[in-house]
Amino acid sequence: MEMGIDKLYDMTGIGTVPYMSPEMINKKGCLKSDVWSVGCVLYEMCTLKKLFSGNYIEIIIKTINDFNLPSLDSNELNSIFIKFDLKLI
Repeated sequence: MEMGIDKLYDMTGIGTVPYMSPEMINKKGCLKSDVWSVGCVLYEMCTLKKLFSGNYIEIIIKTINDFNLPSLDSNELNSIFIKFDLKLI
């Protein structure tokens, strides 16, 4: 059964699914949830790609709940910030 975004928003009373933390999805929001959302936005700004996307809300929610933060070495981080800087100029 596919739920629409409006239905999920009515159920949770919170924001846009791809930026929701696992805690918010599980109705245990906290300050970490805001940091998570900012991280999702920053990732999207740096890469021009959504961190979590899908055709169905259930897929996005499962992806968020199953997410393991990838490790980045300093070269990868430098590359991301250089790309981000160039896009701002």
